[in-house]
Amino acid sequence: MTVPTKRGAPPAKTCAPRLAPSVTNDVGKDRAIEIVGQFPVATALVVHKHGPRFDAHIARELIKLIAGSCWDGKNEMIGRVFQAVLDFNPASRITFRRIRSFWHREAAGVRYHEMAELAGAAQAAIRARREVANDATER
Repeated sequence: MTVPTKRGAPPAKTCAPRLAPSVTNDVGKDRAIEIVGQFPVATALVVHKHGPRFDAHIARELIKLIAGSCWDGKNEMIGRVFQAVLDFNPASRITFRRIRSFWHREAAGVRYHEMAELAGAAQAAIRARREVANDATER
C-alpha cells in the first residue's frame, strides 16, 4: 500500500497489518508455543541468587512476536507490547522500562513472572491475529 507524495518523490510506504508466517500457515507449532516450550531448557534457565532467571534473548523474541512487523518507532512498539501485557494481566508487575530493557539487551535476566506474562500476551496476540485472518478470509 502506498501513499501519494509530491511529484518526483518516491512513494511513501504505509504500514499494512501483516500476519507472521506462523499465523498464516498451521504447519508446525506457533513461535510463542515453541518459545514457551524452551522454559525448562537448561541453557535458557540461569540460576541466580534471587531465584531462577531466563536469558533476555527469549524475552526479546516474545517482544518481537507481540509487536508485529510494522511500527512507527521503538517507543511506540514498546508501548504496544506494554499495553498488550496489561490487557493480558491488568495486575501485572512488569513496567514499561523493564520491557525496554529487554529490547535494548540491558537486562541480565528475566524473572519467571515476567516471562510468563510476555508468553501469555504473545499467545493472545497470535489468537487475535488469527481471528482477524479468519474474518478476512470469510468475507
